[in-house]
Amino acid sequence: MRYNKSQNYMKNVSECILRELGKRNISQSAFADFCGVSSRTIENVVEGRNNDIRVSTLAKIAEGIGVPLEYMLAGGATSKNPTITVYCINRELENIKTAIQAIREVTNS
Repeated sequence: MRYNKSQNYMKNVSECILRELGKRNISQSAFADFCGVSSRTIENVVEGRNNDIRVSTLAKIAEGIGVPLEYMLAGGATSKNPTITVYCINRELENIKTAIQAIREVTNS
């Protein structure tokens, strides 16, 4: 199944990706690797050159960002949905816990 860019959601996806790249201070290529998609896919989405994209690819990007697909398509941070906000906060807390655990393992080695 493909998702048509003409529905103007791709601009929201692009903005979410760009926010995430800035937040993580990583390249498009590194983010693509993290998401499990090609760097060309990320580049095309960010540059607005994708005419259509698979829903499964959008789902991988949303997973990489750490938000539900619907949240990303709605424009991410512009959403006023408290359920999504709590989800994102919980996701960040899990990322922090994972990072702390990794640091502990490295320092205890």
